[in-house]
Amino acid sequence: MTRDCEKKQERITIFYGQGIVKSRGGFTSKIHTATDENGKAMCVFITGGNIYDSTQAEKLLHDTIHEGVHILGNKAFDSKQIIEYIEKRGAISVILL
Repeated sequence: MTRDCEKKQERITIFYGQGIVKSRGGFTSKIHTATDENGKAMCVFITGGNIYDSTQAEKLLHDTIHEGVHILGNKAFDSKQIIEYIEKRGAISVILL
């Protein structure tokens, strides 16, 4: 491995720990956010751009979900497991396709 490759690998490792990963288009990341009805952020975290949104649903909703709340999500959250997670806590899932 050349010195340039070592430096590149080191940069990727550092960025990955910060929620930034390399893709064909360059370095990417995703910001996952849960908000209240007024748009105020209740939970925010960053993952690498290669992480599927659906794998972060429970982490995102864990402290924000409660009975009677409507949970809006895009098609990434349209899975049986996520909908069951929402409904077990007494909330209503509204998935926008």
